Amino acid sequence: MNGGGNYTLEEGRTVQDNLYVAAGNVTVSGRVNGDVVLAGGNILTTGIVQKDPMLAGGSIFVFGKVFEDARIAGGTITIDTPIEGDLLAAGGSIVLLPNTFVKGSTGLIGGHVEILGAINGNLKIRAEEVIIDGAVNGNLDIIARKITFGDNAVITGSVLYQSENKAVISDNARILNTITFKKGSLFSINFIHLFISIFSISLGLMLLTALVSALVIALLFKNTTKTIIVESSKQYWKHIFIGGSALVLMPIAIVILLGTLIGSTLAFLLAGIFVISLILAKIFSGIFFGAWIFKIIFHKKKIESHVTWQVAVIGVLSINILLLVQFIGWIIGFIFFLITLGTLASLFYTKILKNKNR
Repeated sequence: MNGGGNYTLEEGRTVQDNLYVAAGNVTVSGRVNGDVVLAGGNILTTGIVQKDPMLAGGSIFVFGKVFEDARIAGGTITIDTPIEGDLLAAGGSIVLLPNTFVKGSTGLIGGHVEILGAINGNLKIRAEEVIIDGAVNGNLDIIARKITFGDNAVITGSVLYQSENKAVISDNARILNTITFKKGSLFSINFIHLFISIFSISLGLMLLTALVSALVIALLFKNTTKTIIVESSKQYWKHIFIGGSALVLMPIAIVILLGTLIGSTLAFLLAGIFVISLILAKIFSGIFFGAWIFKIIFHKKKIESHVTWQVAVIGVLSINILLLVQFIGWIIGFIFFLITLGTLASLFYTKILKNKNR
């Protein structure tokens, strides 16, 4: 596990196990024989990843070979390498350059999606604009506002696309199977199918982000994590009340302050603190849930003995699975969220008082 401003795995170096990195700029030019979990503003991989890469960042460039599945979420995503497994990606812009060859199936959701390489399996895309100028050996399923098949497009399987207008198809494009067009607004026709497709793709990416965040926090901020989990395990109802109050009162205070000239700066500061608190509470609720489960299973009195990165991962996975259960899962997840939000608010208030008394 590594963290900091910048991280580089130089060419020629090998990581025998999994690699976990959170940094502003991340470059992986060496070989990783395990999984790769990277979070950063800019991510570049040119080395070999023997197992699964899971990447989340602003700008992501994948130029090194991937031997299993790839899961990617980012602002801009550029891929130009073979991927032996499946590819799942979501971003503002997703471009698969000519050297890209995805052996398995591919699911993409984004603003602009461009396929210049080859997909051996099925391809499903949900986007604003889609350009297909490469090869798809499986079935192609697209929902987008604008769709273009370029000169180099070769589609072996069937094509099903939904758009407001018919796709622009080059005379040189080769569609070797059936093509079906469903006319309609991006959000009006077959909305349930669209929602399920988007959900199935975005769920994995949201879960990836939560897992990366939990790993970073549990590994880099062990003492702070233990403090928050221990405090969360005390006086549940008190923390639920504080968390619920913060959830209701903070937005009201922000709106009131925005209405005053002097208070506008403070309003933006409070809004930033509030958003960060919500994000942290969501992450810590998963870690707390994992520690709570392990405490019950192993009957240990001290919950802090279960605060490890493994428990954090299991907790985040478990609580996200639980949230798929209607009503009961939502309620339990919301309770754990309120507990950790209340704990964060209490610790923040205590910290302010200590600094004030110095």
